[in-house]
Amino acid sequence: MEKNIHKFISHVVNNLFPLYEYSEGEIKKLMDKFREEADDLNIDITDAELRKYIERFDQLKDSPKVEDKVIRNWPLPKLIKLVTSSEGAEVEEETGPDVIYSGNGITVYSGGSEDLCQRHRNDVPWCITRGSFGNYRFSENRRFPSFYLIKNDTEEYINDDKLAFVAIQVRDTTDESKKYIWTPKDNRPNESKEMSWSELTSDIPWLDSIPGIKGMLKYVPLSTTEKATNIFSKTAISIRQWVSLPFAAKKQYLVVRKDKSDLFNDISKDEFATNYLPKYPQLASFIAVTPGILDSTLLLKHLDKFSNNDRKSIVANLHKNVDVKELTKDTIPFDVKKLLVTLKKWDLSSDERIYITKNGEAIIKLKFTPGDVQVGVFTAEDDYPNIKLNARTSKYLLDYPEIDKIPFNTLIKLTNDEVIDKSFIESIIAKAQEDPNSAIVVKDVEDGKILLDSNSFTSYKIKDGKISSIPFDSEEVQNILSNETENTGFQESAVNVAFSEENIPNSIDKDSFLNILKNTPYNKRTRDGYVILVNPESATPIFGMSETFITSGPDYAFNYGGDDWRNFQGTSNTFRPENWKTYFNYLRSKGIGFNDDQLETYANRNWYQGGNKKFIEANPPMAANSTYLPVVIGDKYVLLNKQNPQASKAIGKNKLIRASIPPATARQILGGAAPATPAATTPRAPRAQAAPEANAIADEAVGARIAASGLRGFSTLPTSIRNRIGTGTLTPYTRRNAAVDAIGRVQTLIQNGQSKFYIIQLPSGTVIGFATMQPDARHYIVTTTTAYQVPRVSQLASVLQQRNISEGTKTMLKVHAAAYPKEANEIKKILQKLKIK
Repeated sequence: MEKNIHKFISHVVNNLFPLYEYSEGEIKKLMDKFREEADDLNIDITDAELRKYIERFDQLKDSPKVEDKVIRNWPLPKLIKLVTSSEGAEVEEETGPDVIYSGNGITVYSGGSEDLCQRHRNDVPWCITRGSFGNYRFSENRRFPSFYLIKNDTEEYINDDKLAFVAIQVRDTTDESKKYIWTPKDNRPNESKEMSWSELTSDIPWLDSIPGIKGMLKYVPLSTTEKATNIFSKTAISIRQWVSLPFAAKKQYLVVRKDKSDLFNDISKDEFATNYLPKYPQLASFIAVTPGILDSTLLLKHLDKFSNNDRKSIVANLHKNVDVKELTKDTIPFDVKKLLVTLKKWDLSSDERIYITKNGEAIIKLKFTPGDVQVGVFTAEDDYPNIKLNARTSKYLLDYPEIDKIPFNTLIKLTNDEVIDKSFIESIIAKAQEDPNSAIVVKDVEDGKILLDSNSFTSYKIKDGKISSIPFDSEEVQNILSNETENTGFQESAVNVAFSEENIPNSIDKDSFLNILKNTPYNKRTRDGYVILVNPESATPIFGMSETFITSGPDYAFNYGGDDWRNFQGTSNTFRPENWKTYFNYLRSKGIGFNDDQLETYANRNWYQGGNKKFIEANPPMAANSTYLPVVIGDKYVLLNKQNPQASKAIGKNKLIRASIPPATARQILGGAAPATPAATTPRAPRAQAAPEANAIADEAVGARIAASGLRGFSTLPTSIRNRIGTGTLTPYTRRNAAVDAIGRVQTLIQNGQSKFYIIQLPSGTVIGFATMQPDARHYIVTTTTAYQVPRVSQLASVLQQRNISEGTKTMLKVHAAAYPKEANEIKKILQKLKIK
C-alpha cells in the first residue's frame, strides 16, 4: 500500500510540478548554444521562446518516445519539432504599453493594433484610425510597418495643422535610408517619401527633443498571431514551415485555412492526414470538433494510425455524426466503424438503430417500417444491406441489446412469420412486468392482460394466449392510463418525440400519439421557452410556439406536417390559420390577452389564405382593459370599439378601414346599452398647459408600456420631461400626424395636455421614442441606450456628424421635420448636400 502511495506522489510531483534539472547558469549556456544555431540557420525565435522550449524538454524527456535525454545533443530544429508537437510550450506575446512616452507636452502612443489606432479617429483623418490599419500593417509591399502616433501639445505646435500630431511608420528593412515614413496631422500628403532618421528629424524638428526617441521607434516584427490571422489566411505555407510553428500557431493556422481548397502549398490534405497529423493527436481532436479543416471521413480514414486512446478522443469530438452510407464503403476501417457504433457517432434517422453483434464480427443496422423491420449486416469483408429474416438469421436480431424497444407490432409480425419463436414474445412480456423502466407496460385485467407499447403508442389485449390490437382510446386502455405513473410515462415519451426535431418514426400510430400529446398538461409539454400545441385537423397537426406572447406576429418555433404529418418542418411553414383556435386556447389558459395595439397589428397583416379574417373569426382573447372586441358582423370582420362603436375598424382589402357600427348593433353584441357616441363640440384653440407638479402621480400603465418597448434611454431625459410623460395617459392614435407617420409606424401614443410621446417602429424594425413637448417647443429622440434633444436646422448637420449617424440619417431628418415643420426647405437642402433621396 505504502509503495503504491509513494508511486502516486512521485507521479504527481514529477508531472504536475516538475523540478527542472537545469540551473539558471545552465539555462543561459543552453540559450547561447541555441541562439547561435538560430542565427546560423536564420530561424526567427525569441529568448522567451528558447527558455520555454528548454523547460518543456525537461518535462518531456522522460517519455519513452524521447530516446536521447540530453538536451545538448539536440539540434534546434529537432528540439522545436518535439516541444511544439503538443501544448505546453506557449509564450504569451508581449504587446507593450499603449503610451510609450509622455513629458514636456509630447505624448508617444503605440500604433501596434487597429484598436490602438482607432482611439484617435476623432483627432486625425488618417486611414489607420478608420479601419484600414490592416491594409498597411500586413502589406508586404510596405514591408509590414510598425506605427507610432506622436502628439505635440506644446504652445508652439498645438495649433499646427502639420506638426501638432504625426504618424510615423518604421519599416522592416536594413536600408537605413528607406526605414521611415511619416504623415502630418491634416493627412496632406498621406505619406511622405521613404527616408532616413536624419531626414525624419529634419521634417519634424521637435522629434529629437524626446529623450531616447530613436530607440523607442523600433521595428516590431509581426507576431505569430498576426501572421496566422492576416498572412496565412491569404497565403498557404509549406508543411515544413508549419511544423516549425509553435503549437498554438499550428492550431491557429489550421483555423484560418479552413474551408479553403489548399491547406498547404506543397502537400494535399490526404497526405497531411496520412503522414503528419498522427504526430499531433491533440490537433487531431481539435480538427474533429472544428468543421471545415478536414472532412470527417478523411480524418476517420487514417484513424488506425493513432493510438486507441487518441482514436476515442478524436471520434468523441467529431463535430457531426457520420453519414450511415459510409457503412458500405471501404473508406473507413472496420474497427473505426465499430468505434463509431460504440460512441454513437453514426447519423441515423428516427427509424434506424445500429449495434455490434455479441461476437464483435458484424455491425447490424435495423430500419423499422410500420409492422416490419429491415436488417442489414456489415462485416470487415462483405456487406449485406437487406438480409432475409428467418429462423436461421434471427440470431442477428436477437443480439440487439434493447430488443424490448422494438415496436411490439413488429415483434408480433416476426412471430407470425416464424422468424422468432413465440416464447421470445412471452419472455419480453414477462421481463416488462418485472422492469418498471421497460418501454412496454403490461397490466392484468379481469379477462387477460393489456399491453401498452410506448415505442409505437399502440395497445394490445392478451387473452387465452392470443394477442390482438385494440384502440388506444378504448375504455380499458384509458383506465390503465388513469394511473398517474403510466400516464406520465407515455406523456413524457410523446413530448420527447415531439421535441426531438426529427421526423416522427413510421412505427408510431398517428391518432394515439396526437391524443396523448393533446391530453398532456401544457406545463408538461413546455421546454426551453416553447410549448407544443396540437390540432389533429390541421395540415401542421403538431407545432411549437413561444410560451410567452409574441407581439409582432405568430411564428412556428418548429412544426410537423406538410405532405406527411410525421415530417419535421422546422420553421419552414407559415403559421396556418386553422391553428388560431388552438393557439388562443393556450393563451387563455395562461391568462394572456391581446391589447388594442397588438390586435391592430395582427388584424392589419395580409395573412396567408385570409388568415387575418380567420384570426377574428377564431375569437382571440382580449386584455381586460381593451377597447376593442373582435367580432364578425355579416360579411365584415370588425374591431368593435366598445366605448364608441362609430369609431370601430374593419379589415379592408389591404388594411384596416374605419367602420361605423350602429348603436343598436353594438348593443345587441355587447349586451345592454351601447355607449353613447360622443357629442360633437366646437373646436377651439388649445390653451398652453403648464408642466405637472413634481408630486403628480405617474400612470403605472404608462411606465409599463415604456419599459416594454425597451427604450432604456428614457431614464436619461431631463426629470421635468420624464415627469410630464410619466403622468400622461395612453391614448388611441386615431388623429393621424403625417409628419410622424413618415418616420415609421406609431405603436403607442402617450399624451399629457399638448405634450405627446410617440413610440415608433422604424421600417428596419428598430423602435425609437419621439417626445414633442408643448408649449415650450422642445423635442427629444429616445433610443434603447440614450436620449437627446432634436436640434434646430442650423445645428442639425454638426449633430449628425458628432453622433456618427449614418444608417439613421434619413430617419433623423424625418424626426426633425416633424419637430420643426417650418424648416422643411432647409432640411431639403441638407438632404441634397448629403445625397440622401
